[in-house]
Amino acid sequence: MKKVVILTASFGMGHNSVAVAIRDQIEEYAAEYKVEIIDAFELLTPKMKSKYEKLYKVLTDKYPKLYNCVYSMRKETEDTIFDSLFYEMHKGKLFKYLESEQPEIIISTFPLCSGIVSKIKTKLSKNIPMVTVVTDVVDSWEWLHQDTDMYFVPSIEIKHRLMEKEISGEKIKVTGIPVRKEFLVASDRTNNRKQILIMASAMNNMGITQSVLERVDALGEFQVTIVTGSNEKLYGQLSSTAYKNIKILGYTTEMSQLMEASDFIVTKPGGVTLFEAINMEIPLIVKDSGIGQEQANIQYVKENEIGYYLDASTDIVDIFEQDLIDDKLLTRMRRNLRKIKNTIHPNKIAEYSLEVIS
Repeated sequence: MKKVVILTASFGMGHNSVAVAIRDQIEEYAAEYKVEIIDAFELLTPKMKSKYEKLYKVLTDKYPKLYNCVYSMRKETEDTIFDSLFYEMHKGKLFKYLESEQPEIIISTFPLCSGIVSKIKTKLSKNIPMVTVVTDVVDSWEWLHQDTDMYFVPSIEIKHRLMEKEISGEKIKVTGIPVRKEFLVASDRTNNRKQILIMASAMNNMGITQSVLERVDALGEFQVTIVTGSNEKLYGQLSSTAYKNIKILGYTTEMSQLMEASDFIVTKPGGVTLFEAINMEIPLIVKDSGIGQEQANIQYVKENEIGYYLDASTDIVDIFEQDLIDDKLLTRMRRNLRKIKNTIHPNKIAEYSLEVIS
């Protein structure tokens, strides 16, 4: 059986989610291919993997300015000293793995993975093409590497920016950020009351406290669902209060159904969630997380008018009271979401991937 290797990393869940979406589509599209998802840090440096992940979480949660300093360097520089050291330390192990596995194609959903493959690609005994999948609405240099055969990018604007960096337009496919099949379906919503979906990741960033929830609950014009996911402490805190118009859920496997029924989603501005909402035509409510790549996603929401941006002075309850009941505004946002959908090709990811195999 022919093999496809997808290289990813567990820095946030977005890269892994993208890898799973691509795997599922390829295996459905071409049954003769077996797709293996490899966490690059588990393969290359298993003893340090958890430490790198904890460091990333500490930096993004508690020291975003420091994180953004590093991110800014990687955004503006093709190979920073940090990247080069990582490549030199680990390229030998990746070379041995790829020589042993001999996949037909390598797909990267993480910039360091693209970079390290580019350092060894021409030395492999077999010419293995590489596809890089950009997982935020960015044109950062950290994603761009020599000998990349194809790029999957989120938007036409990003394609144009990559072309300005002298990457051939023939190598760039506008797919949106890949999401799983169940998030590719939009439905007409005929809710008697507006349905608001709030993700736990947005709670602290947006200042959604107990008192805020009590004010929202008192409005009575909305049915609100809060998904706390794996945050058991938050679930315990919220479920101890008896709300009339707010439902608290913990971990759920029915996220696509919840989104499909929602009129708005309150969320952290990650690339995957952004494109789940775009494909399902759900306007977003987002706030600056202070993280570099997510700031680019927020800018995309603002420029395309597909949601609300909360600045530091905005009270989210005011948005609920004044704007979320405006049906004309909701209709315009959905129309803008549909326009974006018409420019991306998420269903062609498998087809494009296998195109590069000579």
